[in-house]
Amino acid sequence: GATLALAESVAGQGSLTLCAPDEMAAGIQVSGNHISPAKEGDQVHA
Repeated sequence: GATLALAESVAGQGSLTLCAPDEMAAGIQVSGNHISPAKEGDQVHA
């Protein structure tokens, strides 16, 4: 959660930095899922 929030803030600032003064960044979104590792031989269900 906190890492994604930081990533979204940094990416948003980066987008604004790349825009010209008369432009505005739009459509900024970051998404993520909590996952756990699977060991070799485990069954993975989607």
